[in-house]
Amino acid sequence: MNYDDGGQEWYETVAREEEYIMEKRRDFRGELDYEFKTSVAQYCGYCLQPRAERLSCCHEAHWKEYSELPPEKQAILIDEQVGIYEKWSRR
Repeated sequence: MNYDDGGQEWYETVAREEEYIMEKRRDFRGELDYEFKTSVAQYCGYCLQPRAERLSCCHEAHWKEYSELPPEKQAILIDEQVGIYEKWSRR
């Protein structure tokens, strides 16, 4: 690398790497969204816990599939999965 230009090349390299990471993160979020949408898994409409074998959650039985959840709750589920992946990948 040439540092005669005040490190401009270094900053450009870092910017390209950050752009690449953000693009990969967007791709991963898109893949998760697709997986959730094609799944038949159900989640509590209040706390978003997976149904699994439970009959009720939060004193109710309002189970919803991912596609039935409002966009902000869908984003929460995806954010949780991204966080789990990022924590796992740092090991």
